[in-house]
Amino acid sequence: MSNQNWLKENLEYGKELASSALKGAESARHDVLAEDGLSEISQAAKDSWQPAVIGACVGALVAYLTDERKSSRTALAGALVGAAVGFSGGVIWGSRGVTGPIAKGALKQVNQARDKHWLDKNPVVYG
Repeated sequence: MSNQNWLKENLEYGKELASSALKGAESARHDVLAEDGLSEISQAAKDSWQPAVIGACVGALVAYLTDERKSSRTALAGALVGAAVGFSGGVIWGSRGVTGPIAKGALKQVNQARDKHWLDKNPVVYG
């Protein structure tokens, strides 16, 4: 098998896996959001102020301590980055009840596509 054929085959397989993941995530998303999953996500965003404040404090402190000139701009930038990381982490953690089933749905479809691909490459003959 030439390198070009191998590359083309693997690109098609990767595209098939990505498509399967999107289909699985989409079907699971419809199931989860039908059960009022948006309220869980909005509640997670509302509850993420504490991790955002902690992230801002830690980010400002680290930025201030690592800057040789002890600039307030650096501390402010560190606080903004820390707040963004803290807020994002809080939303992700708070909405894990919604995102978990979506990820499981995607993984289920990917595993089915992988099994099909393996069986196409390695046919099982009974009898």
